[in-house]
Formats: sequence, structure tokens, C-alpha cells
Amino acid sequence: MRISVNKWFRIVFILVISLSLMANFALARNKNHDGTKSNDLMKPATLGETVINIGTVHNYFGNSTNTKASGGDEQTFLIGADDLSEPSMMWLEGGYADNHYLYFAATRIGLDGNEVRFSTLTSDDFTVDTNDPDAVSPYEVSFSMTDELAGALTKGITCKQTVHAWSESYRDDFFIIEYDITNTGSTNYSDCYIWMHVDADISAAAGGSGTLGFWRDDFPSSYVGTDANGNPETISYMLDANNPDIAGDDTGGKLTPKESL
Repeated sequence: MRISVNKWFRIVFILVISLSLMANFALARNKNHDGTKSNDLMKPATLGETVINIGTVHNYFGNSTNTKASGGDEQTFLIGADDLSEPSMMWLEGGYADNHYLYFAATRIGLDGNEVRFSTLTSDDFTVDTNDPDAVSPYEVSFSMTDELAGALTKGITCKQTVHAWSESYRDDFFIIEYDITNTGSTNYSDCYIWMHVDADISAAAGGSGTLGFWRDDFPSSYVGTDANGNPETISYMLDANNPDIAGDDTGGKLTPKESL
């Protein structure tokens, strides 16, 4: 998405992440606001993390800008744990309870040819709210970061991320992630690009045996249509294709044990 960002201009970017292929409109409600919050006292005070697990999809969210796996690649507004130490879009209604459908995801913002690099050291309070009756959702996680430590590439950008989750059976299998991006600097930018970098996984380990085959039959694609006003609208998706390392055609998880559901 390309936009112009003038001084004090603010944009709210909403991303919906869902593992549901068909909506369930049952009106049964089972509010459960339990979640897992952890703050390691040995880490900087600015670092916070939580696992949202009130619905059928569980996922790790934190304000770290480094992946958990060895090497710790620097990312921007990291989502999910790439070392499998925490749930990364685990879908309880899938074929395997330990199937992580997400390796990791990161929000990307580009200004005038350079990527905006946010720093955890500039993060404000990491807030996990499960008790606010006036909140949009029964479980909300929010924090913001700036790029003020990016040296010569500093653009004067503040980004706030808010994650919304629900526990009712008709809306418990997705998250809504809201981004509030503000230009607090003194420069007007003519070219701003905002996108989501997602490394999704479809299958459990090959044949459920524990072999690391998560990515071998991931087939990414997209559909381009139009919205109610005739403007282009795109949805990206992935499906379970045939894994060439498994005997037979396992498209759609047809083998036993299934690789995905």
C-alpha cells in the first residue's frame, strides 16, 4: 500500500489474521479471559511478551524486534516465535495440536527508499488488558515504538500496535491487529509503503513423524477482486499442496496420519 505521509499525519492500518475458511455464526458465548503473560526480569524493562490463548487460535506477541531462533534476525514489530518455544498461530481445531501455522510475521514500513527500523529500547508500556468493559475486545495487547535510535536513517515515526482477540465461538479463530502510524518528525514524506511480511506454514512435521517438513507443501497464492466501490482488493492465502518428499499425493492432508487440516 502506497501513501503520502505529511507531518502529524496519522494512519490506522488494520490487519485481520484468520485460520477460518468459513465463518461460524453460532451465538454461543463462553467468555474466558485467561491468558499467559510473562516478563523476564533479567530482560530490559522495555521488553514485554504474551501468548493470546482465549480462543481456538493461540499466538505469541511481543515487542521484541529480534527473532527467537539462533541468529536472532532483526525484524520490525515481530509476531510469532520462530523457534517454536511459544505458540505461533496454533489452531486447536487442526489436525495436530502442536502444528504452528506461522513461522513468524513482521510489519514493514518503507519511507523514501529506506525501511523504518523500530527499536525495543524506545517502546512504551507493554499492556495486556483483559478486564476493560469499554475495550473493543476482551483481550487486547498494545505497545508502541519509535525509530529514534536508527541513526542517520531516523525518520521520526511512531507506530502503535494493538492486537484484539475474542473467545466467543463465532469469533474465536482470528486476531485483528491494528497499527496506528504517526509522523511526529519535521519532514513530509511523499512515498510511504506499508506491508506485512508473513512466513506461514501449512503442515505439521512430515507425516506427523517429527521430521521438519513444515514448509515443503506450502502453496502461496492470492486473489484480486474489487470492493463495494469498485476498488481493487487483494487477499493472500496458502493451501496444503503435495509434499514431494512424502510417498503418494498428500494434497489437502489426505494421507494418514494427516500433515494438515
